[in-house]
Amino acid sequence: MPNLSFLTLFRTLDSNETRAFRRYLKRMHSNNTVALEVFEFIRKHPGAANLEVPALCHKLYRNRSAATRKNLLNTLSDLYQWLKTFLLHTKATDKSPESRLLWLSVLKQKKLHTEFSKNARALVQEANAAPRKSMLDYLQSMTVHHYAFYGLSQMQELPEPAAVQKNLQELEYYNQAVRLRLGCLSMHFHKMQPTDSGIWSPALARITGTPAPAHDQPLLQLYRLLAKLIESDNADDFIRMEAALAAHAAQIDPAELDEILLYLFNYASAKVRVGESPEDWKRIHQLNLLAIKHGVFLQKGVLPGAQLLNIVNAASRAREFSWAENFIQKFRSRLPADSRKHTVLVAKAIVNNETGNFSAVVKSLENVDMKDIHLYIRSKALLLLSYFELGIDTEKIFDLCANFELYLRRHRNELQKAVQGTHNFVRIYKMLVGQRAAKAKIRVQIDQTELLYFRSWLNEKLQHYEAKLAVRRKNPRTAS
Repeated sequence: MPNLSFLTLFRTLDSNETRAFRRYLKRMHSNNTVALEVFEFIRKHPGAANLEVPALCHKLYRNRSAATRKNLLNTLSDLYQWLKTFLLHTKATDKSPESRLLWLSVLKQKKLHTEFSKNARALVQEANAAPRKSMLDYLQSMTVHHYAFYGLSQMQELPEPAAVQKNLQELEYYNQAVRLRLGCLSMHFHKMQPTDSGIWSPALARITGTPAPAHDQPLLQLYRLLAKLIESDNADDFIRMEAALAAHAAQIDPAELDEILLYLFNYASAKVRVGESPEDWKRIHQLNLLAIKHGVFLQKGVLPGAQLLNIVNAASRAREFSWAENFIQKFRSRLPADSRKHTVLVAKAIVNNETGNFSAVVKSLENVDMKDIHLYIRSKALLLLSYFELGIDTEKIFDLCANFELYLRRHRNELQKAVQGTHNFVRIYKMLVGQRAAKAKIRVQIDQTELLYFRSWLNEKLQHYEAKLAVRRKNPRTAS
């Protein structure tokens, strides 16, 4: 719907884009005072763009009538069209390869041959000199060569043999890039959900022509190594991929680097779920270090709170406690302001939990009301771990479990994986605390529950379960 499109699109603007769009509205639509008033309200009130139309209507006009809602919907529809036009105009005039290709199409359509030839040759030269840092770079280079080649041919301007060869080479590089990237994706999907469909197979990533040289096409080299790793699931291939990524990361666009790292995180996380040793966590920690160095996790300069917690958790599990504490201090100012305080509390509690300082975990989290669902789940789970380690009264533990499970049920449609994995943890955790179930039964539950958070912790506590059937003794876990 147009109204949802405007609010959604508006939320993606940074402060500079918002100011520029405001100037655009005042210049182009100064007579539409209603639309300007609605825009100013949304701009000045944080959170207004997240409201549904009836709630926004009430905030604006203290009125929820059908007529008022209809007028607001029409206004939001106008704002959406104007914002879309503004963004397209900005893109078309920003001197990017896309805008210059658009200008080439205008010159070609107007049959301005001399100007087309001059612009096309200049754009081809720049494309040849530019590094290929992302898949979009390969697409743009191929498009530039293809468009210039055929445009000049149609104008009876005979291309030089070298230009013909370069055009064919760019087509081949783009073909390799697409096959490798889609091949990695297809093999990943095939491993998750095996299918007989021919397209979801390793064959998609196999290059039949001459592979692009690694020295000047690092992105293609990385995707070749990644395809081999996904197909083999071999530790040696992971090490080779990790080394190549460290060597070439600076030559890769952060968005493309994020795409590649996602596969490596999946590989490392799968190994953690099997064994969960400090060495496995060190592998994830090293990937985090690489991502941090190249700005992969930052979103317009902001580090999402959940990402900081994941980084701190991996560092702590890898026994890099000093690094984790320094990272929290260094990046706390990059966190979203509205959740910064509580995110830092939970991050420090993660470190304290891994160092065995369970009293500090309880002191920092016990009486804090977390509004964010991710922070709430993390904080309550950490409290349960600390209560167990400190030998807190079982009645207090079961009270927290009951409230926690009620919360998880209410939010089962949000963060579904985190909610389900945590809910399964609480269920088995209660079996350990209650000390009524047979050890073998708990073992089956741990082993057969596919999505289970804190699996290694549950396994650790189950080792001492028989000795604690009568009375659960305190056995604080210490950092060794």
